[in-house]
Amino acid sequence: MKKLISILLTLCIVVSICSVSVVSFNASEVVKSKDGLWSYFVDKGNLKVHRDPITGGMVADGYYDNYLLREYFGTEKKITLPTELDGHKINGVMSLIGNIKEITVPVTYDYIATQAFTECVGLEKVVFSDQYTEPFNSFESAFYNCKSLKEVVMPNVLANTQWTNNKDYYLPGATFEKCSKLTKVTFPDNLTVEEIDMKCFKGCKNLKTIKLPKGVKYIGESAFENCTSLESIELPDTTIGIRMSTFRGCTALNKIKLPSTFKEVDFDEEINVEIINDTFGTNTTFEAPYDSPILSALEGTDRLTKVNYPNIFDVNNDGEVSILDVSVFQKHLGKLKTVDNISDINGDNEINIDDVTYLQRILCSIF
Repeated sequence: MKKLISILLTLCIVVSICSVSVVSFNASEVVKSKDGLWSYFVDKGNLKVHRDPITGGMVADGYYDNYLLREYFGTEKKITLPTELDGHKINGVMSLIGNIKEITVPVTYDYIATQAFTECVGLEKVVFSDQYTEPFNSFESAFYNCKSLKEVVMPNVLANTQWTNNKDYYLPGATFEKCSKLTKVTFPDNLTVEEIDMKCFKGCKNLKTIKLPKGVKYIGESAFENCTSLESIELPDTTIGIRMSTFRGCTALNKIKLPSTFKEVDFDEEINVEIINDTFGTNTTFEAPYDSPILSALEGTDRLTKVNYPNIFDVNNDGEVSILDVSVFQKHLGKLKTVDNISDINGDNEINIDDVTYLQRILCSIF
């Protein structure tokens, strides 16, 4: 009898375990809206998690459902995407199909799936709000190969670093890759992005100029490769590193101004001509700070068009930094001339001949 009870208890435990293991919280299907204008993707039972900022462990916040647009059957060419269908809150785009030219994305959306707009072959313009409160889920390759796309007004939030709750946004990989007609991308002033990911604008052959969002520290591999019309790009004054091949094939890009924060190419602070040619092309010239790691690689070439110095280096206040400033500094120390624009150039909290020597070495190392 005891043996029979033991067997029954074992079976109950097994059944219990099996019943838990086969429970599925995901139920996905495509549904056509009652008004006949849309179909939408229903994705139920997604586990909502985040990383605890204190312990570093994963924390579950329950479950959520996605209702994502799939296809538009209407005839309007310029539309604002719906926020509700059949009583369900629409919160994003799965992989939109439809003959649409211009789209406005509601502020309530928080999900832009991989290649969300690729199948909208006639899409020319997309406008996001600048009032979103939550980061987007995904956004990677969102406009990949949108061959008709000409203009995008970007949102004030993007995808953030996986499993975090912070605002470390990045522009995901291949977001605009192969958008061959793209000419204008506008980033709102209230958007801060830490990284432009790899291949983000690769093959945007009609993009002539772009102002990157503030806060960018890194620009990924091949991010602007083969943007053959790109003539100018404004790097934020937070830019630290640029990866290999970032501007390869940008044959119209004649000049880049490097910020004082720029330190590395492809994680390497020892930059040589080969790295420069692979990353920026062979025609690009540079305006760079006096202490930029790129200067030694450009020595003996005509590709360094301007060196930027701190104002304190311009001792004689003539708008240039040259050997004349060394001479004026020497005369001031010898009390042969009084100069108001004398400062502690080498940062040792004293003004003496060491500052003159430091300025001489700076000028000699560059010229």
